[in-house]
Amino acid sequence: MLEALAMSLIISLILTIVVEVTVSLFLGVWEPEDTDIVVRVNCITNPVVVTISFFVQELSGSMIAKYAVLIVLEVLVVWTETKMYRRWLTACETKPFKLALVLNVFSFGLGVVLDILCLL
Repeated sequence: MLEALAMSLIISLILTIVVEVTVSLFLGVWEPEDTDIVVRVNCITNPVVVTISFFVQELSGSMIAKYAVLIVLEVLVVWTETKMYRRWLTACETKPFKLALVLNVFSFGLGVVLDILCLL
């Protein structure tokens, strides 16, 4: 089980960083320091969400329970990342809430698509 968690953490973090850095470029995060902040913020929030959702699914055996918890966690992540972006981003013109929301919608959406593909 721990091996599966470790693999999930690695894959999820890499995909999240690739997606969110790419999308952030389209939202005006061009400065290397700000791109680094996007990466660091995800290194903080992503492992927490992945670990909690992994154990919810393992313990409950339910994708519905996993996604119910994920929705709550994603709301908390958007709130947390908004605070972090507000504090640490320097040159980005996009509002921190909009940035956090859009980035998380894209990465969450990718996760849902990958979950569906894994079930097929």
